[in-house]
Amino acid sequence: MLRIVYKKQEAHYKWLIKQKCRASFELFCQQLVANKAFDLPYKITTGKIRKQTVLQSVKTSNGQFTNTVEETIQTIVQALFPTDDSTQETHVQRKKRETVNTYSNTILDKRFTKQEITYSISTMKKKKAPGIDGISIEIIKELHDMNPDILHYTYNKCLELGIFPETWKKRKLIIFSKPGKVPSLPNAYRPICLLSVLGKILDKLLVFRITHLLHKSNKLHKQQHGFRNGRSCETANFRLWQAINIALQERVPVTLLSLDVQVLEALNTFKASKQDILAIKNDILETSKEKSITLHWIPAHTGIQGNETADSYAEKATTRPNIEKIPKKSFKQLKMRFPMCKCRFGKSVGLRPQRKTADIQKN
Repeated sequence: MLRIVYKKQEAHYKWLIKQKCRASFELFCQQLVANKAFDLPYKITTGKIRKQTVLQSVKTSNGQFTNTVEETIQTIVQALFPTDDSTQETHVQRKKRETVNTYSNTILDKRFTKQEITYSISTMKKKKAPGIDGISIEIIKELHDMNPDILHYTYNKCLELGIFPETWKKRKLIIFSKPGKVPSLPNAYRPICLLSVLGKILDKLLVFRITHLLHKSNKLHKQQHGFRNGRSCETANFRLWQAINIALQERVPVTLLSLDVQVLEALNTFKASKQDILAIKNDILETSKEKSITLHWIPAHTGIQGNETADSYAEKATTRPNIEKIPKKSFKQLKMRFPMCKCRFGKSVGLRPQRKTADIQKN
């Protein structure tokens, strides 16, 4: 009699477990695809709803305008993702390509640990659009929690063979129009590539390994703010603000040199969510204006001859009161590098005090 009661209770218990598992799985699926009731009104109120980008004819490299949607997309993609043309390489670039292609190493790196994979997954932001495969980070996290051996074996096999699976390189391209830009120009559009989450995790695993190696061997420059943990445009902006104020306190004339004209545009259109960061940006612009700090923007390419001419123009920019008298055409043809930059970051901006050419070359 007791055995019969036991069997009935056991069967009921197993049935409850199956029901709970099923309900939990259904809830998980609903959370992945559910639209919140106040999601759309909130985005409309905060202005986070983007208008759908309508592609129109754009100007090609030969000055003609595109006639079809396919031709427009091809022109924009070609401008945003230029073809890697080895025939246009410099001698330095060609040597680097040969080194990479012929590099071989018999020393294998240590296998990825499960803790590394778990940490990489934890750094991924949730509720983000997945890649072409439709696998989101929430699904990957559930899979790893249930059976961590699957991803552990997969990623270590990639490390052992030295490959990055081609299917993880395929991406879905979404194009947004930049506000205030001429829509007939290819660079008036911003690309967003939706990559596979599995590929992103492998990418993070490799980046963490390489970053640890660079930190351990002290290979990272102290003035590098881009692509570093704990640093950003805000920290670079603050470093620029500090350098300007130090130069003013020492009564040293300063000139802001940049390798990219877009840096000045970015500084003028910089938007910060925090008031203190915004105040720093405004302080830089106001101080430059009040103290007559020269802002001069010079296009440049590292590794190309012309450093002497570049330094000559830079010296004139710091000593001559009227910058407008310097021919603009000469600056457009200028090819240079800045080993004397006092501060480098992001778009390669340098703040240098007025010094003699010999002192600059010595440093």
